[in-house]
Amino acid sequence: MSAAAAPWMLLTGGSSGIGRAIGAAWLARGGRLWLTARELSRAEQAARELERAHGGSARGLALEQTDAASREALALAVAEGARAAGPLAALVLNAGWIEPHGVFEAGLPGHPERAPLRAHLEANFLGPASLVERLGLGLLAAGPTRLLAIASAAGFRGFPGIAGYVAAKHALLGWVRALAIDLEPEAIPVGALCPYYVETEMLTRAIEHRSQSLGQGLAQARAEFAARNPGGRLIPPAEVAAAALAWLDRPVSGRLLVLDGGPVRELPPSC
Repeated sequence: MSAAAAPWMLLTGGSSGIGRAIGAAWLARGGRLWLTARELSRAEQAARELERAHGGSARGLALEQTDAASREALALAVAEGARAAGPLAALVLNAGWIEPHGVFEAGLPGHPERAPLRAHLEANFLGPASLVERLGLGLLAAGPTRLLAIASAAGFRGFPGIAGYVAAKHALLGWVRALAIDLEPEAIPVGALCPYYVETEMLTRAIEHRSQSLGQGLAQARAEFAARNPGGRLIPPAEVAAAALAWLDRPVSGRLLVLDGGPVRELPPSC
C-alpha cells in the first residue's frame, strides 16, 4: 500500500498509555497517524518515536480538548489534512484525565479552584463530545469515519474515590449509544471500549496515591487494583489496542466492549 493510499487515523491522547499502544498498532499495519497531546512538543516527540519503531507516517498535534480555541485549531488542521490526505478513516477519542478525590471535596488536591465533578466532566465527556461536534458531519461522513471512544469500566459501574470520573464516563457511554443511533443513516459506525484497570502511567499514579493515603506498600496497592479486575490481572495496553483495531476492522455500531482481564465481552444494551 502506498503512503498516499494508506488510511489515516486521528487519535487524541496518543502520546502515552493506551493511546500510544493504539497508534503503534495502527502504524505497524501501514496506516498513517495523527496523534494529539496537550503539549505540542510531547505529541511531536511521540510521533517521531512511533515512526522510528513501527514505520509509516505519524504527525503530532496539540489538543487541550477542554479548550474551545484548541479544538478549533485542531479541526481546521484536520479539515486541511483531509483535503490533502483523503477522508479520515478512523477517529479514536482516547484523551482523558483522572484525579482521585473525595465525594464532598470542593476542589482537587493541589488545585482548590477546580471542582472535581466539573473538571472530570469537561475532560472526559464534554471535551471529546465538543470535538466531534466541531469536526462535523461533513468530515466524518466523507470516509465514512469509524468513531471509537476509549471509555472505561467506570462508565457502567462505580469505583471508590473517583466519583467525578465515574459520572463523566457514564455520560460518555450514554452519548456513544445515542450517537450510534443518530449517525446510523450516515453509515458512520460508533463504538466504545470499556477497559478495567490498564497498566498505564495513569494507573501508576493511582497506585501511588492509594499507597500513600493508606500507608500500604506499592506491591500491595498494585495487587488490590489487579484484584478489582474480574480477570484478576491488570490489562496491558497492547490488549486494548488489539481490541480497538479489531473493532475498527469490523465495526458494529453501538457495540460497547468490556476488557476486564478475561475474554473481551459485550456490554448488554440494558446496562
